[in-house]
Amino acid sequence: MTQTSAPEPTPRSVDPKLAWALAHPESFPLDVNRAPRDMLQRVPGLRARTIDRIIAARRHAAIRLVDLDRLTGAARDIKAFVATADWRPGGDTYPVAFQQPEPARQLDLFAGP
Repeated sequence: MTQTSAPEPTPRSVDPKLAWALAHPESFPLDVNRAPRDMLQRVPGLRARTIDRIIAARRHAAIRLVDLDRLTGAARDIKAFVATADWRPGGDTYPVAFQQPEPARQLDLFAGP
């Protein structure tokens, strides 16, 4: 008998779009030149107005990473989730880097190592 555990609840401090993206890595990277609007809405950091700009821009030419930065102003933050005409994430840019850091803890001067 196999038990399936429920997914761990995400902390309230995590953006819901980021939590969804981290839970569904098979959906990323998303090609901004071909992806439908509903999938672009799943990319953390992309808002409705930005998505409209991307869709309008890709009608004229393929979007490159530089173009994405001009359109969003935050290509550095979203590039782990998207692919452009000249760039595809890999290696250290995997979205795991976007997970919440370990919480800070108070150090004790007299505690052992």
